[in-house]
Amino acid sequence: INPVKDFSKSLYQIPKGLASMERIDKILNAESTITDPINPKPIHLNEKIEYKDIWSKYRENWVIKGVNLEILKGKTVALVGQSGSGKSTFVDLLPRFYDAIKGSITIDGVDIRDAKVYDVRSLMVIVNQEAILFNDSFYNNIAFGVEKTTPKEVAEAARISNAYASIIASDDGFN
Repeated sequence: INPVKDFSKSLYQIPKGLASMERIDKILNAESTITDPINPKPIHLNEKIEYKDIWSKYRENWVIKGVNLEILKGKTVALVGQSGSGKSTFVDLLPRFYDAIKGSITIDGVDIRDAKVYDVRSLMVIVNQEAILFNDSFYNNIAFGVEKTTPKEVAEAARISNAYASIIASDDGFN
């Protein structure tokens, strides 16, 4: 009777899998509203990032209203506030996950909408609020998404994130 039970359980999983596949396909096939300009400007971070009179909504509610902020290169900035107050939205505007409704964000005076999305995003590293690790080595998890990285760069990234000592102390190190 156990094989029959297992068979009926697996039949139940097929519709669940198909529903998940449909949701994933919807995301993968979604068209992005964020596009590159026809004549993109080069962009580099040498001095500062500036948010100028930024306004943004979440559904019908304004979560960011007329915010101005200047972040000098090399400085650390903390955003503090209640859940739902717009902190993540404010940060997500910089890599252009979506654009502000009003205002502009500039990097060394260049509006990020005037540069290629790839060029803007290549200036930053994004650390998600929830950690996502792949069933792979420390090295490959750190190097994920970075083309032509070196062991020295991976080790430096581990040092910056305060993970180097733990990685080296593990049985296989970065492997």
